[in-house]
Amino acid sequence: MLKLTVRCRRWTAGETRAVAGRFHAAQLSRQQVNRGELSRTEIGSQFTDPVVYRNRFNLNRVLAATAHETKYLREQHRSRTVVGQVSTATEHGLDRGAEPTSRTEESINTMIDNAELRLSTPKDPRADALRYDTRTHMTQIKQAMSREYREDKFADKPNAATYTKYFRMLRGLNKDDEAVTARQQRLIDENGVYPSQRIDAYMLDDESHFPPWVQQLPWGIRDRVKYGGLGLTEADEATRIRLARLPKDEREREWKRLKGAREYEEGKEIRLTPAELRDVRRAKRRHFYLYRKRQHRASLLRRLALRKPERFEAWPSNVVDYSKRMALIAQYVENKVETKGHWPLCKETVARAKLLRKREEAERAFIHDKDENRLLNHKASSAAPGLSDLLQSLDQNETPVKRLSRKAYANRVNAVVHGDQDVYGRNYYRLSKQIKQRPGGISSSIQADLEQEIRREPRVYAKGRPENAMERWSVDHKRHVFHRGMPSMRYAS
Repeated sequence: MLKLTVRCRRWTAGETRAVAGRFHAAQLSRQQVNRGELSRTEIGSQFTDPVVYRNRFNLNRVLAATAHETKYLREQHRSRTVVGQVSTATEHGLDRGAEPTSRTEESINTMIDNAELRLSTPKDPRADALRYDTRTHMTQIKQAMSREYREDKFADKPNAATYTKYFRMLRGLNKDDEAVTARQQRLIDENGVYPSQRIDAYMLDDESHFPPWVQQLPWGIRDRVKYGGLGLTEADEATRIRLARLPKDEREREWKRLKGAREYEEGKEIRLTPAELRDVRRAKRRHFYLYRKRQHRASLLRRLALRKPERFEAWPSNVVDYSKRMALIAQYVENKVETKGHWPLCKETVARAKLLRKREEAERAFIHDKDENRLLNHKASSAAPGLSDLLQSLDQNETPVKRLSRKAYANRVNAVVHGDQDVYGRNYYRLSKQIKQRPGGISSSIQADLEQEIRREPRVYAKGRPENAMERWSVDHKRHVFHRGMPSMRYAS
């Protein structure tokens, strides 16, 4: 039988290790250069891994895309659920991503009711604190406003029942306002309860200031008669609640102190900021609810006018408006032009007369006696220009600007920015040199020194170091010293 195996001894651990080391060294020597594959430590690194440092992931963009996608999906769902003919208002609502409106009267009425419901703040803020805050309230108000605007723009004209409803609503609001002001005036006339006492009654929660007939008023206007028109704010409501937690004598003391401080503050003369003054001049409304109420009333009136336009026109058509004619005649009279009983009058004539009158007034500001009149009237020679030339020169415009190429314009803008030229391209330095030219030669060294002093006069409008500050330097130092680190503003680079 053939013997196929050779008997040999086993390797020791040291021999195995040596062989393995030699094999590894041979592998390393045969190995190619690393052409850019990443090691285990480099694979996730934000500096070495191109997948990480080149990725263009933008979280804001992704969120915006998601929002757009949900919006379009919602609109698509709505457009599928809408059955039949889509009205203009519905289309408008879908386009804006708002809730769709239908053009029927009932839905418009329910929308108005919803707007009123949403405008009324929740009675107990603690109960609704989780799902309600100021921002959602303002959002709802804006939605109600835009919905009202849409109804005004796209809804049909109301039928008789709706017209009557709106009319009664408006009349009731007006009657309420009239009743409240009348009752408040009665409080002053009969009972001597002035607004200051009404504020005291509000803050101290004390009904004894009011006579019994106020307590018997209908509940719709009772509180408005008591505390309406006082300009109470949320801060005042909070103050009232804080005072109500104190005992009575302490409450009265504290309110007396607060009232004194407030009267002192109100009595001080304050300097308005320009922004506040601008708001006052523009009659900008400070209290949003008043603005909202006014807007709601305007939209109701507009909807009434859809039904009966002749009742709600701005100027009744059977009345002739003479105010424009009277204004034109008054201009004729003011500028000493005769109307001669003609109508219509010519506006150009009165405009020409107005210009002449203005010019005469301007001349009269300078002229008082005969000599000046004579000076004005006769044509003066160029050597001795008279007052008329002076007035004409005052009337003339400034030097007109020449049309320039883009390059010349950019250079001139740059020169103006740096203070080298004026707007018309006149070089300040050259002008100053022309001004300082001497008529004759220099006769003495003292005169030469004086010239040097004058020449060294600083030019306040020019930027950078003056040339004569560097005149002792060698040429290579002198070149590019001031402009070295600066970007060029030429050609808007």
